[in-house]
Amino acid sequence: MLPPLAPYDVAYGTTGALCLSLAGHRLYALIRYPSDYLARVVCLAFVSTSVAFTVAAPTVYLAVDGLMGVGNAATLVVYSCILLTSSSFLTLLAAWTGQPRLRVGAWSAGYSALIVTLAVLFVLGRPDDAEHPIDFDAHHAAYPVLAEFLLLYYGGFAVAMVSTVALTCRYSRMAAGGRPWLARGLRCTAWGAGLGASYCGLKVIAVVGIMGGARTESLSTVWAPLSATAGALLIAVGLSLPRFAPRADAALGRVLAFRRLYPLWRLLTGAVPFVVLEPGPPSWRRFVVQRWALRDVTHRLYRRVVEIHDARLALAPWLDPGAEDAVGSRPDAAFREATMLVGAVRAKERGASAPRHGHPSRDPGGEWGDQLDWLLAVARQLRRVSPGEAGPTPREGRCRN
Repeated sequence: MLPPLAPYDVAYGTTGALCLSLAGHRLYALIRYPSDYLARVVCLAFVSTSVAFTVAAPTVYLAVDGLMGVGNAATLVVYSCILLTSSSFLTLLAAWTGQPRLRVGAWSAGYSALIVTLAVLFVLGRPDDAEHPIDFDAHHAAYPVLAEFLLLYYGGFAVAMVSTVALTCRYSRMAAGGRPWLARGLRCTAWGAGLGASYCGLKVIAVVGIMGGARTESLSTVWAPLSATAGALLIAVGLSLPRFAPRADAALGRVLAFRRLYPLWRLLTGAVPFVVLEPGPPSWRRFVVQRWALRDVTHRLYRRVVEIHDARLALAPWLDPGAEDAVGSRPDAAFREATMLVGAVRAKERGASAPRHGHPSRDPGGEWGDQLDWLLAVARQLRRVSPGEAGPTPREGRCRN
């Protein structure tokens, strides 16, 4: 008894839509850089994968057969697209690993010949007119020519997946040092290719079992499709990680930096609020935005760093050099800075007059990244500053702004 068709429509259709969206993004990049050979190969891989899974969905499968007027012709379309994807993966990885151009061309020529051979065997095998969108393999395994058609397809796909695993594992070790997201993407691709190889193994076991009279249909109709779908998703994610993950990682880093600077920003701007560019009325919305800036985060983070620097400069007269002596047992520079800033804010809030010779705040200088790292380190140390460690309070008096 066959499983219901709806889950296959959902699983295959979702996978096809995801690969099509990735192909669209790569197509946009290809339009901008039409001479990029690897971009063309990646785009072809995603398009062919999308077509394979979309046509494999039972509803689309039956529609394609009706359009072509040949029963189960969609199977040939699906298998040809999968082999075209396999050839694209191997071409891409061979180019990445610097293999000779002749070997790269040999992969393409070999799989092109394999697709033509499968088309000839499919025509000679004459599959029956009854539609078999999910059990074509199990139903036709006993047909003389179609059995060879199936085994040849499994063998070609298995060679591509095993070769992909070998190439991605080797190159991921080479890229681990300088390009970590590329290494992670290649490892993810390797896991996906491994599941693709297991798909081939399950299909071969099922076909051989059926030819020998065993009831192994579930391996072909349930477990092999699950393995193929999961493998395709992992490969799609793995090939996309080197492009999308660094941007997402940088964006998340900016959001987290904005959030982690909030305690330091709140402490300093509370004492000198005039440095804030757009203070606005206090409200729950302002509270949320000042803690988590999910829109214009780059601009907001830049403004936060500038406002912290301006506030530190405004508080410089209240920074007491004696604070360093008070925390001499804690040599961490960021902790000393946090302690002096807390002492300066408390002194100003108490109405203390500024010392005649204030202690200038430490300026990290350097690039933007150095300044941001320094302020994040100071912000982390604020929670460690206890009331007794805020440094000696300057002489009390009326605050002079």
